[in-house]
Amino acid sequence: MERKELNARLQKLRADVPSMLADAEDEDDFWPAFAGEADVIEDGAVSAEDCRYVRNQINRILQQAGISERL
Repeated sequence: MERKELNARLQKLRADVPSMLADAEDEDDFWPAFAGEADVIEDGAVSAEDCRYVRNQINRILQQAGISERL
């Protein structure tokens, strides 16, 4: 995926997190939905630079939502 598409998907994920959290009974229920979306974006990152960028953006999304970073 090109960076533009990665950014569009990251923006959608950022926008979807509040509803994912609202739909989840607890944080453990949140992770499968979030990971499913995040993994698609990560898989689309071709270069090492894009992989780092996507990982950092995903962690930022989690931080902004008040959730611990992924390892």
